[in-house]
Amino acid sequence: VLDPRVDLGLPLADGHAIALASLAGGEQPDDEEAVSVSVDILLDEHHARVFPDGAIIHRVHRIVRLLDDGAVEELGEIPLQDDAEVLVARTWKPTPDGRLQPIEPEDMVEKTAISLPALEAGAVAEVAWFWIEPPTPRVAPHWLGPSFAFESDRGHTRRARFVLRTAPGETVRVATSGPVPPPTQPEPGLRVWTMSGRPRVLVEPLDPRPDRRLATVRVTSDFGVEELRAAYRDALVEAVRPTPAVDALLEEAGIAAAEGAPLDRLAALQRLVIERIQAGGGSLFGGGGASFTAATRAGQRSVLLVSLCRRAGLPVATVMAGGYGRCVDETVQIHLQTVRIAVELAQ
Repeated sequence: VLDPRVDLGLPLADGHAIALASLAGGEQPDDEEAVSVSVDILLDEHHARVFPDGAIIHRVHRIVRLLDDGAVEELGEIPLQDDAEVLVARTWKPTPDGRLQPIEPEDMVEKTAISLPALEAGAVAEVAWFWIEPPTPRVAPHWLGPSFAFESDRGHTRRARFVLRTAPGETVRVATSGPVPPPTQPEPGLRVWTMSGRPRVLVEPLDPRPDRRLATVRVTSDFGVEELRAAYRDALVEAVRPTPAVDALLEEAGIAAAEGAPLDRLAALQRLVIERIQAGGGSLFGGGGASFTAATRAGQRSVLLVSLCRRAGLPVATVMAGGYGRCVDETVQIHLQTVRIAVELAQ
């Protein structure tokens, strides 16, 4: 039996109060920020409860104000993890008298995605769900936590919070990028990272890893090198695993597994990813895996391309990616140093 407070981080923040405050004019994007911004992220919260066997319960709560029709299209269907349970799914629709009308989906049977009703520019979307990530066989009871971004390339982030609950006294490893402050510890085993008022992060169109520009935190248990390597290997296998969303994209492109020369099919898949997938840190409501990237048409292109190639019967393996500087000599030295470190770890 799950403990609502400890395991799921309940009760949730008051979505009605947060949405109402934003519409009242207290949290409007600056004119300069509003250019090319389609959403205002009012709350992005991830609660992760780690169990002694390495299993993790993830609970997500997001509240987003839609600023244009592009946001309406993106948030029309929000993909979910396998076997996720929806806690909240509603659209807060402004009324002429300054109130907010909650509108919820009539049918919540679908477990693969949330379809919010009555979305329009000016409305606020609120969703919350949880799912259980079982222990990773290779490394259990050790665990690899999610990478949480406090910023977005979609719009201003008003409040972002990552909550981690472990056994009291458990040692964890914390990796951050950007100006992430240290966590507060309200009680033993509970760590809370919070950032507020983060502007939109501008991403270069050809940036191979735009997510690296974001302020992020990732927490793991106290791994050894071999255990950490195994965990990342499993995470990569899961990230590129073909799913119905990947199959649908492949079918849409009309690329069959056994038709045409391999190089021609590879070129077609590369064009598909470049032309139809927006490079970015991932969807507002998804992660960086191939399935979410295919479903939301935004995220890590390289991960999706590997998954598409495998589904299309093209043998591929990632050897080296990223690290392209202005000076070719510096790029060569960076890649050479990476290979040297990999060789040292392998010995």
